[in-house]
Amino acid sequence: MTSALRNIPRGIWILAFAALALRVAFMVASVDLADDNYNEFGEIARNIRAGHGYALFHFEGETLSPWFSEDALPFPSAFMPPGYVLYVYPFLGIADPVGRNVLLLLIQHLAGGLVVVLVFLLARKMYTPRAAWAAAILAAVLPDMVASTSTYGATVFVHLLLLGIFLHFERSMPPHTWLRALLLGCLLGVLVLFRFEALAFALLVMGLAWRRAGLGFVWKVAIVLVLLLSPWIVRNTLVFHRPLLSTSLGLNAYRGNNAEAIGAWPDSQLDELLPALAGPQFEVRMSGVYLDSAWTYAVSKPGKTLLRSVVKGLRLWTFNPNDDRAGHPVRLAVWAFLLVLALLGCQGVRAHPYIPAYFAYATVMAFVFFALARHQVLMEIALIPLAGHGLARSCTFMRLYSKKRSPENP
Repeated sequence: MTSALRNIPRGIWILAFAALALRVAFMVASVDLADDNYNEFGEIARNIRAGHGYALFHFEGETLSPWFSEDALPFPSAFMPPGYVLYVYPFLGIADPVGRNVLLLLIQHLAGGLVVVLVFLLARKMYTPRAAWAAAILAAVLPDMVASTSTYGATVFVHLLLLGIFLHFERSMPPHTWLRALLLGCLLGVLVLFRFEALAFALLVMGLAWRRAGLGFVWKVAIVLVLLLSPWIVRNTLVFHRPLLSTSLGLNAYRGNNAEAIGAWPDSQLDELLPALAGPQFEVRMSGVYLDSAWTYAVSKPGKTLLRSVVKGLRLWTFNPNDDRAGHPVRLAVWAFLLVLALLGCQGVRAHPYIPAYFAYATVMAFVFFALARHQVLMEIALIPLAGHGLARSCTFMRLYSKKRSPENP
């Protein structure tokens, strides 16, 4: 990796700086920097600072609320992954919300600039320098890539971690040392701590590593992964009396499998059950209620469940008609453009198994749960190298075609 960084053209660093400037400009133009709503991540961080521990939900009368309150005693939580919570936490020590948000988002913008550099490195290893340049430009200017660094979520950090994992598979063959296993295990472990469902992708990655490097290397990676996840799982075991990774499974399963609609939140009948679940085990009980409801629906309507699963998978690869952001004409045009370029980039090249593995993981998650616009943004990081190759091929074809049709070559 060090030698690869030394061989990066100066122009790529200039492009990364331009990408940083573009993201800062977007922040200034589009983000309300006085707003200190960091979604559930921020509410958990506020509860930690207030001495309530890693907690989220509480009841205001009969209404369940995730919003921080000095007077509330929220229930212990494992609903949101701790990665982004720990990122937000130290910034809450800055009293001025504008200064806090500028600093918080500026670090994300810097990460966005680094994404451009890593995309270049990955595409250069996968294809050609021309394709690498095209991919880096796409990573720098695509609207979703720009906007994602100005949202309060883990997207840009997930992009970095995925690029690190992809680059691991583009490294040369053995020796597969403990250092390599430590790096891959850390990448996978931190990824899971930013997005719980990424554990499924981590298992796929270890399967690919097994085929390439053997069982001994995979055991080393697994040990590192388990060591990284152990503090979180031990904490949940002590708090919830069972070795949990997350308490969000039930709600996510319900939103994808219910009698109302794909992506629906719980109905009034389920809402009425929640106050009776209040207590330190609230999230576990709530997840169980939602999971039972989702399972009951799935087994009672197997045909409709299967049809909905297909629809959810198609929405991941096209758009969600119930999401205004996903259905915006400009976003649809950009998404279609990216998919076409990626398809062109797939033709006539060697397979990169980690890319289809990531697509398979993302599609299965949509089949089981649901697909939102942010899930497409997370998938874009695997599409961009392919699209860069497709764009480079298209430019080469157009240049050759124009020469063929020139007066010198009638």
